[in-house]
Amino acid sequence: MIFKPDLAAKVADGTKTQTRRHKLRYEIGKDYAVQPGRGKHAICRIRITDVRQERLLDISDADVKAEGFDGREAFLERWEQINHAPAGKYEQVYVYEFELMS
Repeated sequence: MIFKPDLAAKVADGTKTQTRRHKLRYEIGKDYAVQPGRGKHAICRIRITDVRQERLLDISDADVKAEGFDGREAFLERWEQINHAPAGKYEQVYVYEFELMS
């Protein structure tokens, strides 16, 4: 699973335990390598523990923290930087919860 380098570091140190993605690609119970950018070597492995779909703007405070952010505004700002688009009031995303394997 590819993350921006700063977010991959949060996965590796255990402060990020969720990620939101546009597509349903990953399966519950499977392990995935965490790469800090496309074509980069894996820095750790995670196991998907749950997947659900929700509107991006319905993110809870607890989920903001699980995403590795201190506040909702910081999360949404970073989302828009990564995706080069506004968060979008009705944008549906898949929420992947995971645990650090190594």
